[in-house]
This record gives sequence, C-alpha cells and structure tokens, in this order.
Amino acid sequence: MNDVSNIFDDLAVSFKLYADDIKLYSCYNVTSSGDTLSVAINRLCEWSDIWQLSIAVQKCFTCSICSYKSNAHSPRQSYMINNTVLPSVNCARDLGVIVDCHLKLDAHISLIVRKAMLRSRLILQCFSSRNKDLMMKAFFTYVRPILEYCSPVWSPHLKYLIDRIESVQKIFTKRLPGLWNFPYPKRLELLKLQSLEYRRISYDLRLCYQSLHSYCDTTITSCLTYRSVDNTRSNRCKLFKHSCSIDATKFYFKNRIVNVWNSLPQHVVSAPTLSCFYNRLSKIDLGKFCVIY
Repeated sequence: MNDVSNIFDDLAVSFKLYADDIKLYSCYNVTSSGDTLSVAINRLCEWSDIWQLSIAVQKCFTCSICSYKSNAHSPRQSYMINNTVLPSVNCARDLGVIVDCHLKLDAHISLIVRKAMLRSRLILQCFSSRNKDLMMKAFFTYVRPILEYCSPVWSPHLKYLIDRIESVQKIFTKRLPGLWNFPYPKRLELLKLQSLEYRRISYDLRLCYQSLHSYCDTTITSCLTYRSVDNTRSNRCKLFKHSCSIDATKFYFKNRIVNVWNSLPQHVVSAPTLSCFYNRLSKIDLGKFCVIY
C-alpha cells in the first residue's frame, strides 16, 4: 500500500503509515470554506475501491487538536467515509500513547498507572517468596516497562503527574520485607534503584544522542540544532533552546532536553559510540533535574 502516498502529493495534508494503518492530518482555519482533509479522505476512498482494499470505517475517527478557547467557540469539522460520518473523539491512541485534543497526556498517564498498579498487586499476591531480589526482578520485568514505554513522548513536567507515576514504585518497594519504615529515597538507596523520573531523564538523553548521531530515523533531528558557544563550560556541543509560549511546546522533547544536555561534560556528549555514551552517562548524577527527588 506504499503507493497510497502518491494521491496526496498536491494537497496540504500530511500522513503517516504504519503497517496497514494510516493517519491523515492538516491545519485549517475554521472560517475557511475549503478543507483539504475532506478531499484527501475522498481520494483515499477512491484508492481503496480501485485496489479493493476496504477501509475499516468502524475503526476510524477524527480528533481536532486546538486550544481550550478555540474548542469552546469553534464548531468541529465533520468527515465522512462511504456515507458514514466519522465520530469525533477527545482522546486518540497512537501506537500505544493516548493524546487528547489539547495535546495533554493526563489520560495516558492515568491509564498506565492503573495498569502498573494492578500488575504490581498481582505480583505481591501471587509470589509466595518475599526475596527482595526476586520481587524486584519481577517488578522490572512486568511493571516498569508499562511505565516507561515511549516515555520521551509523554514524560510529564507537572509535579502531581510525576508523583502519580512514582507512586507505583513507592508502594511496591514499601511492601518489601524490612523496608516498611524507610522513606522512599532511602529505599532506593538500599535497593540500588533510580527513581522513575530519573530514568525518564536518562531515556531522553539517550534519544537525544541517537538523534544527533543518526542512530534512529526521526524528524526530531531537524529540531535539535547546535548553537555557537563562546565559553568552554560544560561541553562544546550545546543545543539551541527555542522560545515557546505554550506548555505543549515548551515541555516537548526538543526543548525539555536542552538544559540537561547542555549541562553534560564534554567527554559524555562526545562519546564515540552509543554504548560508550550509555556507560559514561550512567556515571553522571542527574538528580538535580528531578522535580521530586
């Protein structure tokens, strides 16, 4: 189905393909009479008829991303496929990450916290052993991946969301034998663990290094630009930080990572290989960038 991209060449519409799924999106003015997205959908329907690849209309929906003010005063555009009006939703799941119409990720964080809490309780109920090493290995295998999948996309900046995610590891470690009376930072020290927030910062830095050195195929690279440095403090590979007026862009990955990256010493950012970068990064204390710990 790769040739489907050709039908949108002359339209101001962007698209993303993943297996047999397709996303179409564009910017439009609600006061404008024309809507290229409707034209794109009609072309997609014609293409599917020609190639006899039916569209699963029951799985299709629309989501209008806008500000709170625009959402309150502007009617939403409606779209149709095969005479069926597509439902308009406030939250959309995209490759496992839930984003709402205001680009907030509270719904996604609430979902993964619920799933992680449920699974951690099952581990505590099903394992008869209370050996700390065994219990933590089960936590690393069955719980932590839920809380860290695609974290550079949804990593929160608000304290209450950070604390909500951290509560999963807080509660689990508190249930381990001999650790009930210790505060959370002490439990992390005794178990030789890092907070989940600390780990998310580390994952951000890893993705930043991968993007800058073309280890991954992503458009993030075009957003990360080096700036001229007139001093030798920290490193000589500092990134430029863009000015932003809204939180959706201010705390997006490309801006969120700049201060942390620019604080790294030169021998870390200039690591010749990915594994070398990981090793050198593990010896750097990133605790000062954590909101809670």
